[in-house]
Amino acid sequence: MCVTSQADTSEQDSAGPAFGKAYMWFMGLTGAVFAVIAVAIPMVILASSFTEGPRGAEAASSTDSPTSPGEAVAVAAGCVSCHTADGAESVGPTWLGLAGIERELEGGASATVDSAYLTKSIVDPAAQLAAGYDDLMPKTYADDLTDEEIADLVEYIESLG
Repeated sequence: MCVTSQADTSEQDSAGPAFGKAYMWFMGLTGAVFAVIAVAIPMVILASSFTEGPRGAEAASSTDSPTSPGEAVAVAAGCVSCHTADGAESVGPTWLGLAGIERELEGGASATVDSAYLTKSIVDPAAQLAAGYDDLMPKTYADDLTDEEIADLVEYIESLG
């Protein structure tokens, strides 16, 4: 059995709490620094992914920096949400290689994809619906886009062949 004197206990009490408070303060500070670092590093990484922009195939997309007035209209009006300029499948027909072809329409008819067809497809998309696609295109482009914007968009689509 260990017996301590009153003097020994008072020395421990006076040294113990002081050491304990300093230790707790140090551990609290260390924890706070760790917490800041643990939050700051992922935030910097996340923020840099937004400022650097997309990588890989997404970076090569023409929608990142429109090169023509028609392409700018396609991006601004949201056309590129459903149509592609690289031949990839999407909700709507790709624009790559579209101009000048004979297009099969719903109901069995066909039409040549020229300026008149493209313009009509923009302002009244259900009038000549491409076979195999649903009638999902907004019907408001005739009101939302100016004649010049529609002409620019048609010219852009035709430039893709």
